[in-house]
Amino acid sequence: MTIPIWIWILMVLACAVASYTDVTSTRIPNWLSLPILLVGILHAVWTGGLEGLLDGLGGAAIAGGLFIFAYAVHKGGGGDAKLMLGLGAWLGIDLSVILLAAVTAAGFLEGMVAIVIRGGVRDIPIVLMSSVLIVLRAFQRTPATDRHADTDPTEAPPDRAGSRPKNWVPFAPAILVGTILTWIWDATGGFS
Repeated sequence: MTIPIWIWILMVLACAVASYTDVTSTRIPNWLSLPILLVGILHAVWTGGLEGLLDGLGGAAIAGGLFIFAYAVHKGGGGDAKLMLGLGAWLGIDLSVILLAAVTAAGFLEGMVAIVIRGGVRDIPIVLMSSVLIVLRAFQRTPATDRHADTDPTEAPPDRAGSRPKNWVPFAPAILVGTILTWIWDATGGFS
């Protein structure tokens, strides 16, 4: 089943606004992401009853689960997580898998471009290896051993005025690109 065009337009507009606010203020506001989530769940129930609700909640879990994990580990990116939860609620389980793959690919490419712009191609292997180590350390953390997890000596914490942390890359543009790619996937029938 293809998603109606008005839903895709709604999601692309929401992602465009989120991209603007993320780039300009390092935030995706709750007034944007939470209504997308709430109305997405209500729409799922309205159009599919209990089955629609389960599909919408499953889509939200698939699209937003990885982002919630990243938020819990790194204490940042909560707006990204809420936006992805909302998109997943609208798309359901099947298209949320495609969305997650498309957003991940777009985010990886965005990160690689940022690395090259900031330091050159030679920094890519170093950044990739350090990222793997950060993820492995995150899996090893427990509340008892994680007393100083909020402080990273290599990164300047953002201040209340919304200044960007060191090496910050806004992720909402990758969510926008991934959403557009998922729309194209849906409109063209995917693999069929």
